[in-house]
Amino acid sequence: MNHINEALKHAEEEKKTRSMMSSGKLRSTLEEIKTEGNKAFSSQKLDEAIESFTKGIEVYKDNQEVVKLEKCTDLTKIAISLFTNRALCYSKQRRDANVIADTTYVIENLSRKNVKAYYR
Repeated sequence: MNHINEALKHAEEEKKTRSMMSSGKLRSTLEEIKTEGNKAFSSQKLDEAIESFTKGIEVYKDNQEVVKLEKCTDLTKIAISLFTNRALCYSKQRRDANVIADTTYVIENLSRKNVKAYYR
């Protein structure tokens, strides 16, 4: 029985690994999504910008194992930008609870020293 549980655990880990992106692919995907969001923000399309930043945050969270395994600080920096940029959009829409949620996440999970997270 122990052998079966071990095999199931191994299969689950393998499936998880296959579904994760490589760090290079993750980096380019997050940068592309961040650029989309920034363009929408520059055009005052706040809902569209929020949607882009949210998509990037979801991709980042789905691939956190890659970040941890490869110690990719540059990916963490991109994630911080996604969260703080979305917080700025929320701030312009007066959605204060969302601003607090995003900036708190950055401070508690990504960077305790991020000035933008404290400022927003």
